Amino acid sequence: MFVKPEERDMVTAELIRDMTFTAPRDDLVERFEALKAAGYTEFTVQLMPGQEDAIEDWAEIMKIVR
Repeated sequence: MFVKPEERDMVTAELIRDMTFTAPRDDLVERFEALKAAGYTEFTVQLMPGQEDAIEDWAEIMKIVR
C-alpha cells in the first residue's frame, strides 16, 4: 500500500489508528471486545504475501476475545 505524496499530510497516526486494526495487542483486544458487544460475529483478516505468519498473531488475539 502506498500513499501519494500529496496525501501524506492527511495520513496521521490518529487516522491509521481509527481506520485500521493497526495497534498494540491490548488495544486490538479492546476493540474486538467492543465489536463483539455490539453484535458482530465475524472479522476477516487479509494476509499479504510473505506475511503468512501473522495468522498466529491474529489467532492469539482471537483466543483472548472469545
